[in-house]
Amino acid sequence: MKKETYSHKDKNIVLIYYNSTDIDFFGCIVKEIEKYLANANYVSIKIDFGMTDWQKDLQNAISERVYFSIGFNSAGIGLCGNGTLLCQLFNYPHISLMTEVPYHFLSKYLTEPGIDNRNNIILHLERIDNLYIKQLQSEKEQFKTHPFFFGGVKSEKSSQDKDIDIIFSGSFAGSPVREWNRQMIPVFVKSILNDTADYMETYASAVPEAVYVIIKSRHLLGTFSMDQLYPYFADLFSYIKAYRRLKCMKYVIDKGLFAHICGNWPDIYHTSGTVHHEVLPYSEIINLYGRSKLIIQDNAGINGGIHERIFSAMLNGAVVISENGSYLNKVFVNGQDIILFDWENMDRIESAVHLLLQKQDLRDKIAMRAYKKADEAHTWAARMDNITEIVENWYEKSIIK
Repeated sequence: MKKETYSHKDKNIVLIYYNSTDIDFFGCIVKEIEKYLANANYVSIKIDFGMTDWQKDLQNAISERVYFSIGFNSAGIGLCGNGTLLCQLFNYPHISLMTEVPYHFLSKYLTEPGIDNRNNIILHLERIDNLYIKQLQSEKEQFKTHPFFFGGVKSEKSSQDKDIDIIFSGSFAGSPVREWNRQMIPVFVKSILNDTADYMETYASAVPEAVYVIIKSRHLLGTFSMDQLYPYFADLFSYIKAYRRLKCMKYVIDKGLFAHICGNWPDIYHTSGTVHHEVLPYSEIINLYGRSKLIIQDNAGINGGIHERIFSAMLNGAVVISENGSYLNKVFVNGQDIILFDWENMDRIESAVHLLLQKQDLRDKIAMRAYKKADEAHTWAARMDNITEIVENWYEKSIIK
């Protein structure tokens, strides 16, 4: 293959890796990315793994004018099949947009034998002060990661009447099962994991922070490593996501907050007064947000970061009632931009619903404040500004080297 002959200032092609047969959510984001790139005078080329001729498309797209590539999760990784990334051969950065929290993928990815990931930048749904991420940063010089929260998406339909009072947004996440109790692991470790799960059932904490709290409370800091519990982070995450999602749904039903419910919930939750929407294309979910006065949601276990549906709800004029989170408290004012509840005091949900449905002026005021903040800083245009800045910094550091 040819050697680098172009200055990065002359590069104008961006490769976008995705799979059109996967969830519709990715297709909506790709449209937002393409729109941004076109406005910024880049040439975007999609490599769609859902198409049978994707390899031919990739072969035609590869050029020394590629500025960077971008893909969801592992898309675009390992395309050479010989331990070398395609972006490594042509010396450009590949951006991995992770749709889950980092401990779901990092262990396998970082231990993949022979993979040279110097040109790979991982953008994940947690803040940079995540304890495990900080540890990885210090241990692995080539591991480049940034906190990154997906931007919101506006409905393509014109403004609509708010004919839906409440949407409960979040698919069924399974039954909460503490898988570690079924495994052959030391009783002492099971005890720490169970204490961590108990803590997260009450407090809106992310997994690494909760583990840290429990280790500290047992006076084990310095003698017990986070690494010893890392293999169970994914199980902790799956448990607490399912537990909180189910708890929130049951609360909405028990309190008679007749909601439209998005997601593949079992029939047992199809109660009188609720309207169930099965798995919908993401564009249709966005349209529903545009019709809704209130969105109730949990954070899907991403308490150190944020889920995109909060931004999408705000960008479509709905007031968000959400589980608390450290990042949410940084960027929004509780009671003015968003309504936040804690697991030990869920009655905030019911009181907020009744108040906001009765007082349209207050509801409109909160919705407008939230819309302005989301539109200024939490769209995909804003996120792509962040990505292109990260890419430019990568090139500058490469030139310095």
